[in-house]
Amino acid sequence: MQVATPSSQAPPASNKARHGGRRALRNRGNHDEACKQNEAFEQYYKAQQIVADDEFEVFLESMRRPLPVVIRVNRTKSIWKDLEESLKEDPRWTPIPWADSCWQCQADDFDDALRTQCSALNKAYALRFQEAASLLPPLLADLRPNS
Repeated sequence: MQVATPSSQAPPASNKARHGGRRALRNRGNHDEACKQNEAFEQYYKAQQIVADDEFEVFLESMRRPLPVVIRVNRTKSIWKDLEESLKEDPRWTPIPWADSCWQCQADDFDDALRTQCSALNKAYALRFQEAASLLPPLLADLRPNS
């Protein structure tokens, strides 16, 4: 994905602290691994009995898998068509069929270079990171212009 952001839309360098900066990303690795194993969490969900005992490990494994990275292209920006074309050409991104201008990338494919590029586009308001589940309410509300 190679979309240049107009320099007039680039945020000032001082926003790094506001968005976590590189230090937060560097320190995440150990934290993420530690969060995948949590005895209190496992005991709590086992006590809820929402999953049969023989399926509990499968349940935990599915919860340990990282969610895909989801973005929504801001169609009010002048570069939105170029951005969507770039996403179509990049094999790491797949469109979300039920949500216009929304794309997902597997977490394993979301490397530092792609993260840096998407973060710059996010700061320029050309796209937004969004969990797929949060795309559902407006879809279900069936919002239309002038409604």
